[in-house]
Amino acid sequence: MPAGESDLTELFIRSFKCTGDVPPALVGSSVTYLDGYAYVFGGRALHSGKLSNDIYACDLRSYQWQRIDAGESAGAADPPAPRFFHSATAFKQYLVVFGGMGLDTDPDAPEVRSDAVTRTASIQDDRNQQSFQVRSSKTLLGDIAVFDTRRKQWVTRRALDGSSNAPGADVDEAGNSTRPSPRYAHLSTLLGSRLLVVGGQDLEEQYVEELNVFDLQLGRWVLRSPFPRAVGLYRSFIANVPATGSTLLYSNYSFASVKRALYLL
Repeated sequence: MPAGESDLTELFIRSFKCTGDVPPALVGSSVTYLDGYAYVFGGRALHSGKLSNDIYACDLRSYQWQRIDAGESAGAADPPAPRFFHSATAFKQYLVVFGGMGLDTDPDAPEVRSDAVTRTASIQDDRNQQSFQVRSSKTLLGDIAVFDTRRKQWVTRRALDGSSNAPGADVDEAGNSTRPSPRYAHLSTLLGSRLLVVGGQDLEEQYVEELNVFDLQLGRWVLRSPFPRAVGLYRSFIANVPATGSTLLYSNYSFASVKRALYLL
């Protein structure tokens, strides 16, 4: 290896002993870096199958975890619904959460076989260690939720720019709706003061062929545009290019016959 070059494998094999309120094993949670902390939000518990809307913060200097109690307090907004495979993007001191998948579970429904009802959620009963299933329906989410990491509470959209004005309607200049289609497993990134959301999937596992823009200063969606590409969390990656106003999107859009594409947005 040439002198001065780092072994990139070190990025993947280093591990650290953490203490504190270490989060449980989760599927589909988000991890967001902001000001020396890693924030974990949402996800589905690996063993119980329960969806979460808890938020955890890890101090990356001490590797100490803390579960943040974002309960009711003066000026706080209601916490978002539990979800997984959403996105959480850092903006100033905020985490901006969009979309994901939720579960509407009927606790009074009778026990069913896994092959008897479609879209059932498997739940592990921790009390008697028996697995059973309950009737549940998957729910796609298309909402925006904002968490203030300094005040440690959920806040309304209008807190993003410090304005006391309510956000405007989600329509463009021509009067067309700019509200995005609900989805999960999408991509998101920050472009200045705008949140860019691309792709994702619906309940039929079809790709959502949309590109959407949420203006974080106006507190509303300003663009909903067709994007005829199979783009999602499992096969794509998105990142903004600093100081250029551009975004790079890399995607493998065919698993059967691997095809790779790089887009400049």
